[in-house]
Amino acid sequence: MAAAAVAGLACVAVSLAIAVRASHGRSAPLKRFSLVVLELLYLPLRMLWAALPVKAPLDVLMVTLRNASNRGRLARAQRGIVLVPSCLRHLACAAPGSRRGIQCARCGLCKLQEIHEQAGRAGWRVFVLTGSAYVPRLVAEERPEAALLVACAHECNKVMMALGALPTYGVPLTRNGCVATDVDLGQVRAALRLCGRPAANSGAADKPEGTGRRNPTVCSTC
Repeated sequence: MAAAAVAGLACVAVSLAIAVRASHGRSAPLKRFSLVVLELLYLPLRMLWAALPVKAPLDVLMVTLRNASNRGRLARAQRGIVLVPSCLRHLACAAPGSRRGIQCARCGLCKLQEIHEQAGRAGWRVFVLTGSAYVPRLVAEERPEAALLVACAHECNKVMMALGALPTYGVPLTRNGCVATDVDLGQVRAALRLCGRPAANSGAADKPEGTGRRNPTVCSTC
């Protein structure tokens, strides 16, 4: 029993060392390998990480690693989606919900209008969601080549792991919570500048969605 515990701790320590080394390096294969190891040992690593004197949570490290390893794949994607949480909405927002998210009116009360405009220039579609449960279905319907996620670091990392092989890029919120959250628009713009552009005949990127039942999505804590 003691030997197994020591071996487990050794694996965790090695995993952390590899991850930290990869986060400071430029090798995309090393970053991807580190992510595989971190995902396999995610739960014990997260508990250990919380006890260590480090500023950045494990989820932030994993999002950073995945962002770095996916930059090239993001640039090659011609058809992508941007998933943002409904908790970014202004408290006075009256936009209705549908089975594919909140139907943003782009009224200018919150930062969602700017995100829509920036994504539209990149040719990517925006979905304002109220939880992560339906993200896999939305991805299956849209069949994007990549996805940009805006959410708290934990939700970003969770959705990135759930989407598996799909190239993803995460922009963590600067203020978390269930309402009145915030994001750095500069980081969103920088991420969208990395994105590929659609072919000339691909059509409009951001079309109004049909109405229907409300859909839970990206920030499940909201």
